[in-house]
Amino acid sequence: MTVSDPPTSRSVAREHANASLEDLLERVAEGEESALRRFYERTSAMVFGLVGRILRDRGEAEDALTDAYVQVWREAGRFDRRTGSALAWVTMLARTRAIDRWRARERRDARAQDWEALTDVRLLDSAPTPSERSDGRERALAVRRAVAALPGEQRRLIEAAFFSGLTHTELAAAFGQPLGTVKTRIRAGLAALRDALESLQGDHA
Repeated sequence: MTVSDPPTSRSVAREHANASLEDLLERVAEGEESALRRFYERTSAMVFGLVGRILRDRGEAEDALTDAYVQVWREAGRFDRRTGSALAWVTMLARTRAIDRWRARERRDARAQDWEALTDVRLLDSAPTPSERSDGRERALAVRRAVAALPGEQRRLIEAAFFSGLTHTELAAAFGQPLGTVKTRIRAGLAALRDALESLQGDHA
């Protein structure tokens, strides 16, 4: 019986080049760093485009990308090809990391605005009246409330589409849903938003 030579880096590279993304993830789950590198090479451009659209900041997008692939390395064993594609899985991880960063930035901005409001001497006398609020701020608050009232799946799609700038195709990949389903849910969400805002305007008339 002859003992075969261990695979060379060149033969491993050929195997990875011919492997599907799902196969690469299974090898990542077994601890193959070279499989992770190949998986990154084949998917990172699309994933970076996604997180870049969400964050609108190259530095934060790069950090979110790194976070996502660190999570791929740690949690590749949780991927199940029966529930979706490897690309949809890594896209969802990256989207979640980017949204986390976006929300953290929003919270930081909100805290800064709250501090400015608290240090505004005009607030020491009395609370601002409705006439003192800008129409733009009032409408923005109304939109946020209306979005928050949407059913969970519609709300997440609306937020990703309009607040993060994702296309319908990108949403379908990120959420692992058929393109037609994404379009239908966004249309239904927009209709609900329109009704809520029209009702608000009627109350103020």
